[in-house]
Amino acid sequence: MPERLFTGTYEHRIDERGRLAIPSQFRGGFGYGGVLLPGPDNQIELHTADGYERIKDERLNHADQSRRARLLRRAMFGRAVEVSLDRQGRITIPVAMRETRGIDGATNVVGMGEYLEIWSEDAWAAESSEVDEVFAELLEGLDRIIATDAGDEEAEA
Repeated sequence: MPERLFTGTYEHRIDERGRLAIPSQFRGGFGYGGVLLPGPDNQIELHTADGYERIKDERLNHADQSRRARLLRRAMFGRAVEVSLDRQGRITIPVAMRETRGIDGATNVVGMGEYLEIWSEDAWAAESSEVDEVFAELLEGLDRIIATDAGDEEAEA
């Protein structure tokens, strides 16, 4: 489990140089920097150095050498960018990563527990709307999983 959980949604602006201020309450979790990864939902993920090490170890510990596993490794490692925080607590997001995700100007920084997501304002509005629509259904699914896990534990005892 991570030392700190990143929670909440924060509106920020990315400047013309591609710099984005990390919310002040999260800066300590990133020490001097972190790792950016393009996310699967048209967002950018910002992982702490320790968090990236954990997911890197998980991916590298699998013996799978299939085409899909190699593609995942390429996505995971070939597109990772190490970033550092400047004195104002900003990171610089590379141009190519910003352009492919449509991130320019108004952004949303979203806590995802172990990491942060960076979304364009429009993409986050659409994603947030979808989250709102399916939230109750997702909770019901989680309740079923928890009940199943509890039943499995009782059966093992």
